[in-house]
Amino acid sequence: MNKRSSLTINIAVWFGLSLLFTVTIVACIISASLYSHFNALDKEKLHAIANTTQDLIKEQTISNSYSTLNTIIKNEQNISLFIYNKKGTLLFQDAQSRLLLSPAQWKLDVINNWSQNENQYRGIKISSKNNISTPVFISVVMNKEVHQQFLNKMYTLLFSIFTITAISLSVGGYYIAWRALKPLRNLGVTLTQINASSLSTRLNAKITHQELAPLVNAFNEMLARIESSFSQLSFFSTHLAHELRTPLSAIILQNQVLLQNERDKKTYQDALRSNLEELEFLSKTVTDILLLTKAQSNQLPFKIEVIELKHLVEKVSEYYQLLAEEKGVKFTIIGDCIVHHDSAHLRRIIGNLLSNATRHADPDSEITIVIIPNKELVTFSVTNQGKSININEQHLIYQHQYRSPASSNINSTEVNIGVGLNICQTIIKAMGGKITLYSKNRETTFKVTLPIEYD
Repeated sequence: MNKRSSLTINIAVWFGLSLLFTVTIVACIISASLYSHFNALDKEKLHAIANTTQDLIKEQTISNSYSTLNTIIKNEQNISLFIYNKKGTLLFQDAQSRLLLSPAQWKLDVINNWSQNENQYRGIKISSKNNISTPVFISVVMNKEVHQQFLNKMYTLLFSIFTITAISLSVGGYYIAWRALKPLRNLGVTLTQINASSLSTRLNAKITHQELAPLVNAFNEMLARIESSFSQLSFFSTHLAHELRTPLSAIILQNQVLLQNERDKKTYQDALRSNLEELEFLSKTVTDILLLTKAQSNQLPFKIEVIELKHLVEKVSEYYQLLAEEKGVKFTIIGDCIVHHDSAHLRRIIGNLLSNATRHADPDSEITIVIIPNKELVTFSVTNQGKSININEQHLIYQHQYRSPASSNINSTEVNIGVGLNICQTIIKAMGGKITLYSKNRETTFKVTLPIEYD
């Protein structure tokens, strides 16, 4: 298993490398500046001595200039002077010089650099004439040892300063990174304290740093999704377990009773019908759960068909005609529209809305279904007269675990496990539409808006 790297150390290392690169560039610039500065000074000094020598031998003979030339050179540190004739014969060499030169290889009026006996030298060679017009070559040589020693000390000092600075700043960078990442560590501690019983916890983005606000918002959105999923799972594991246990217990008990003694044919038929009803309930429950799960995970299949919406509403309403007749409720359908959608999904939406409207409608009342096409959209609404839904409950009506208090007083033989409107809303959203509830003055309307053509 690979060991996890430290973000603080990574930041400090990159900071140190960036600093090292910067220091290296600065050191190179300083070194080049110093080298260029000494080159300019040396060149100026060599030219000055060469020109002084040239002026002197123009006024006097070389032999008469020995004393003056030695005095000039003696006052200069690490300077040697050589005078050659045209044939390369040495005419003059200062008294303190021990160098052996090959002036023929030198270029005129150019600074020449070379090594001799582990020492570094630079020199210049100029052409001149003495007072008897004899051509001579003047060579002025400088030992770079002093300058080199100074540069070496300077490089050592700079290296020491930069090394200490780099180490100090790297340590400082580590501390700064550690302090800067403290909010992330605190965020991690807060997140580790969130468990299944505290999924409603939300991080406060307002008290975090600006850079962490998007991360905190993303965490909050993720927690909201997890809470919603966990809530659904809890609902299915508690409410649905109870709903499934009841019919299964009834089937088991009834079969156990039947097996105790011989029964007549009618008793067995009644038992089978009762078992079939319970099994149909179980089948519908499982179907609703699978459909809701697929819809919420965007895996809902769609088979696009050309549908006459009014005709589909009429067919679906026939399934609820018996219950409606028992309560004296009648259906009225107004308007029509041709849509391109999945008929099975539309049938489930319409069926759920008609089922709710029929169960909650007042006796001897009317359920009105209105279909209104509008350019690229179609709106159909289902309205029933009955007890209004409290305004404080309307935002809860689509939650799968919510049951209106009015529902407990309704007698109905229809299977209902409390996920109908939640399924409706989820399917409608997957179809690119929306559902709206209006409930006031004993009249409740569910309005569904969908695109005429599913994209």
